Amino acid sequence: MPKKKKAGKTAKKAVSKPPKALDVPGPTALEISLRLELESLEKDLDAAKLQAEEARKQNLFLHEELRQTEEEAAEYEAYMAKRTQREQLKVDNLADRNQLALSAIQAEKLRKTKEFEELTKTLQDTLIERERDYAKVQLQLDDLAEFAQRRQAQQDEITELETKMATLSNAHQQELADTKARMLNERVQFQRQATREVHQLEQDAAKEAAECLQEHTRHVQDENKRLRWELVQTFSANKQLRERQAMLTK
Repeated sequence: MPKKKKAGKTAKKAVSKPPKALDVPGPTALEISLRLELESLEKDLDAAKLQAEEARKQNLFLHEELRQTEEEAAEYEAYMAKRTQREQLKVDNLADRNQLALSAIQAEKLRKTKEFEELTKTLQDTLIERERDYAKVQLQLDDLAEFAQRRQAQQDEITELETKMATLSNAHQQELADTKARMLNERVQFQRQATREVHQLEQDAAKEAAECLQEHTRHVQDENKRLRWELVQTFSANKQLRERQAMLTK
């Protein structure tokens, strides 16, 4: 292939040179077609080389990925094996604990059953004893029937007395309320009457004071008239005395 490229370049150089003589013919159509095909083949070859290089790199990458994947898978398998072993150990331990717990529950169940049976027997014995005591108490109650009747009669009497006392208390409270209301009403009426009387007394006092003032005024006026008349009489007598004196002096 390099030799062909070199020949092609030589041919290109030969084509690029000017003809030495005018009668030299140009490249034929076959030569041009072969040259174009050769150039196309060279381009395809270069592209194939690039694809091969890319495929080689991709292959190396895939091999590396496969190796890493295998290593990770091996590590994961080892991890899962250890984890499975631990989980199995936990399951075994849990099974042992569950067995111990189950044994303890069975023992506790037997103990509870025994205690229940003993308690049932005790309760049955207690029930029989209580039934005997009840029979005795029933006999005593029958003997105390008359006492119960008397007590009921006393209780009825007490209830009746309490009812009467409540009735009397209510009546007393009502009477007190009525008395209080009546006294308040009388007090209000008395205050109103007293107010009216005081107002009347004030009016009477004012009227009497006015009459006294008028009487005093009339008395003062009369006294003033009398004094004025006496003063006039005095002046007249004095005038007559002066005239008489004057005559006697002449």
